[in-house]
Amino acid sequence: MHTIREYLPGMRTFKTALSVFLCITIWRIWNADFPFFACIAAVITTQNSLESTKRVGINRFLGTLIGACVGALIVWFFPSNTITLTLGIIVVIHLTTLAKKGGSAAIASIVYLTIMINIGAESINTYILLRVVETTLGILVATIINTRIRPPEETDTV
Repeated sequence: MHTIREYLPGMRTFKTALSVFLCITIWRIWNADFPFFACIAAVITTQNSLESTKRVGINRFLGTLIGACVGALIVWFFPSNTITLTLGIIVVIHLTTLAKKGGSAAIASIVYLTIMINIGAESINTYILLRVVETTLGILVATIINTRIRPPEETDTV
């Protein structure tokens, strides 16, 4: 027999939504643009265990830093073209492997490509800084919410 609880959203759902709400609110206080990357980081970082939240948050943060640093170095010293985009991906993925953080390779690559393709109207330096700060905001908000409001047990579900 099913209970009503089975049909209600779980705590992770509410904490994810609260994290997104706080990211939007905080970012709008700082900046008029929509905090797309903060919201994505909050959604991805809110996991069903504290260990997973920590692991995903660290991978997301390190991946963002690696992608941003490689993107900055390449965009400052080389033209953005197919060759530099491709070689940069190799560098980004290799650096995450060397750091023994293969779980951050995908986000590092995404951040790198976002910087190289320059999705945004700001100067490249401002753009890079905003991507790192915005992603960090999402990670921090989600981690704080997930650890302070009914911390999950390993068996919690979405």
